[in-house]
Amino acid sequence: RLLLSSLRSRLILLVLLCAIPLAGLLLYSAYEQRRLTVAKAAQDALRLALEIAEIHDDIIHGARQLLIGLAYLPVVHNHDSQSCNTLFAALLRQFPIYANLGAAKPNGEVFCSSLPLKQPLNISDQPSFQAALQTRDLTVSGYLIGRISGKPSIVIMYLSVDSSGNVRAVVFVGVSIAWLDQTIARILLPPGSAVTLMNREG
Repeated sequence: RLLLSSLRSRLILLVLLCAIPLAGLLLYSAYEQRRLTVAKAAQDALRLALEIAEIHDDIIHGARQLLIGLAYLPVVHNHDSQSCNTLFAALLRQFPIYANLGAAKPNGEVFCSSLPLKQPLNISDQPSFQAALQTRDLTVSGYLIGRISGKPSIVIMYLSVDSSGNVRAVVFVGVSIAWLDQTIARILLPPGSAVTLMNREG
């Protein structure tokens, strides 16, 4: 009995000595696999963020070029609402990424819009409008719902000045954020992925 008991104990000890390193190896392998999965997820998120940022920069650059051109138009300088509305409406059809094109007087009164105004509108309370007048440079709003279009947008504004440097108007374009959905939709993400976008205020 003692011999058998001793032999059994030795066999159990031998099995344990073999199993412990194997269990440790399995635990390490699981930890390493999880670490690699987390690292890949972080890389994918960074890649997506950089791609969205690059597209965003391209959109801002394109809107800037358009607004610079609009700022020099006589219909904008002269506050010619009827002609300006017609022209901006035709332009909007050529740029589906934009939710609206418009122009406001220095006091904020909107006199031109590619979409019909249901009632008089003043945008002087908009931070991006005030910033455009203060900095005399291109300004970009945060995420908002367009007052005219009713669509989730960001609004980009630029000053229209005359030859003497006097501000004649503020031209603006509302960029629909639908491009974000389109961008995310064409990027291959792992099943079950969720994408959350936040502005600088969180």
